[in-house]
Amino acid sequence: MTRIDRIERGRQQGTKEFVEAAIRDTPTYPGLREELHNFSFRAVEDLPGSARWESREYELVVLVRTDPETQAVTEARVFASGDPETEAFPR
Repeated sequence: MTRIDRIERGRQQGTKEFVEAAIRDTPTYPGLREELHNFSFRAVEDLPGSARWESREYELVVLVRTDPETQAVTEARVFASGDPETEAFPR
């Protein structure tokens, strides 16, 4: 592993931690949507009840489940791109 790879993984982990903190601190989906946008994530899927956000820069995926009526975040997780757990996350 080169020094650049370690730095990039460090940036990825740091961004993942910031996003996880935003998830903890933001109880509603509109607020979380804004936070993800601020972190340069883009919505790949944004449906009532579930959403998938990706960042190519940090190679991260955020999967979100919400209550469609209240827009409260019921579950959200951050994964490295390509993590097989992203497919196991219920929609």
